[in-house]
This record gives sequence, C-alpha cells and structure tokens, in this order.
Amino acid sequence: MSEVGSYDISIVQGESWKIKLTLTEDDGSVINLTDYLVKMQIRQYYNDTVIQELTIANNGIDMSEAISGIVYLIIAKTDTVTYDFSDAMYDIRFIKPVTLDASYILEGKVEINRSITIDE
Repeated sequence: MSEVGSYDISIVQGESWKIKLTLTEDDGSVINLTDYLVKMQIRQYYNDTVIQELTIANNGIDMSEAISGIVYLIIAKTDTVTYDFSDAMYDIRFIKPVTLDASYILEGKVEINRSITIDE
C-alpha cells in the first residue's frame, strides 16, 4: 500500500451510496485487512470542516470481508439527502495493526448529483 490511487466518486443526493474496495499487493495477492483501522473523510477544501466521516464505529465502513482484502464504504441516504455542496474531496486512510503505520490508499473528488424529484 505504498501508492495513493485516485478515484473520483459521484453520489446521488438522497440515495444510499456503497462501494467495494479490494486491496492487493503488487503481485496481485489480497491484503488481509483483519484488525486494520480505516477512516474516510469528505471535506469541501483541505483543512476545512469534515462533511462526512466514515468509520467502522459509525457503520460507514464494513470490514466483514477483511480477510479477503475487501472493504465496503457506505453512506446512508439520510446523510446524502442533507448534502448542500456540489463538489468536495476525500481520502481514505488505513492503519496497520501492531505497528500503527498509516497509509493513504485512495483520494479523489466527490461530486453530488442533485435530486430533482424528491420524497416529501
């Protein structure tokens, strides 16, 4: 996990959002993520207030398949409906168990697609 990848995401306002990440070594073997700590933050600008933070504790990160190198990032529709921004940025940090070495593995832009038709 030495290189930071870049991937822009698009979230539809008022809908749930979920993405599956599979982390692998350079040789293609999966990284066993058991006991890793993972955090994702969305901010409008660097050093700005956190708009959304995803962690295991707040159910924004699902590590149930960690042994297979799989992590799910999840944002509930109750959160996305409140988004009042058009563009932001995010990154994801993994912290290795025991050594506590931190790696940023993915970063990018967040685009919000505004809902036209909404539930009332």
